[in-house]
Amino acid sequence: MSSLAGHWSSLAFFPTSPPCTLATPSLPLPFVAAADPRPAKPLWLHVVGDSNARNMFSHLVGSLGEGRKVSASKVLDSPTHNGTHASVAFRYRDGAPPAEDGKAMPDVVVTWQWWYQAAPVLAESAQLDDDGQGANGEAFDAAVAANRDDLVSLVDTDLASFLRRSRTASALKHSPALKRVAKIVRPHRTYLSLGSHGEQLSLAGVSTSLDRLFAESGGLSRAARDRASLRLFTTTLVDARYIPLERFPHQDLVRNNALVEAKNAVTARHAALGGEGRVIDVEALTRGVVDSAEWMKAGRNGPDAVHFRAEVYDEWVRLVWTDLLQGVEGASTSVDEVEEQGGVEELRRRWKRRLIWDDSLEEEEEEEDDDDEL
Repeated sequence: MSSLAGHWSSLAFFPTSPPCTLATPSLPLPFVAAADPRPAKPLWLHVVGDSNARNMFSHLVGSLGEGRKVSASKVLDSPTHNGTHASVAFRYRDGAPPAEDGKAMPDVVVTWQWWYQAAPVLAESAQLDDDGQGANGEAFDAAVAANRDDLVSLVDTDLASFLRRSRTASALKHSPALKRVAKIVRPHRTYLSLGSHGEQLSLAGVSTSLDRLFAESGGLSRAARDRASLRLFTTTLVDARYIPLERFPHQDLVRNNALVEAKNAVTARHAALGGEGRVIDVEALTRGVVDSAEWMKAGRNGPDAVHFRAEVYDEWVRLVWTDLLQGVEGASTSVDEVEEQGGVEELRRRWKRRLIWDDSLEEEEEEEDDDDEL
């Protein structure tokens, strides 16, 4: 993304300078207003999705400077996905906690919660009636209803309720000031990824699932979407050649880029998402790299089928920063500003030098990625 030199339109090429106008992370955080004394409550950035969303979360947290991170205890008895299902991080406008008060109110709280658009797993003996009902229809309805209720509880919520539900409320002991106001903190942004786990959903099933997930009655309604300041990430592409078929038979047939792109198109046209301008097209970011093994994360037996090298998540973070800076007074990605600061590449080098990665989260990714995503 950072190497893009322009764009094509009507068979004409339009060069751009700098090559890419996505925001580059910088300190102090330009989307956080200076406050003296500390802010009354933080900005809450809420990420909901699967392991690729989690990987983006870890890079987003790194782009915001230093601070504290707490993860929920690993789930070891899940019928589908063991591992860490939630994390929370505290970050500060100047990139580090105030020296005089290490337990001060954070300027930014960043959370991640495991979730994906689920498909029902049906027993082989289940029968479908001629009218589309019967055991299969009932199982589909029950699975979508449970998936919908889970999503609503995760997104249309306050920070205190979310931390209790995700079993990360222990983080509040590190900031008594935040604990006092957590129940009135609502998301400044919620970034939702439907994930690539719903491989059993046909396109009609995807559409039906979306209708129910975002229904005005019982679902994530327009009012709830607005309260959460919801943004939707399109699903990232996969390289089906590297799906370990001995563990996941036939996944290459039902979990490939043709289906991912078709499902993303259905999602982008949905009235509650594309119709409300909520879509951030991450699929476009990965479309050009997913077929190149060198851009995929190195796995135990070759390239990973679904996870990317760190550079891809860095660009995803820049999409988030660009969204956060929309409408922020004084925030700019203009040519003059970038050139004054030494150019795009120099800004990126400074950003890379500044990042201090959380080793524990990197270890979690190493342990969980294969199981989480496939």
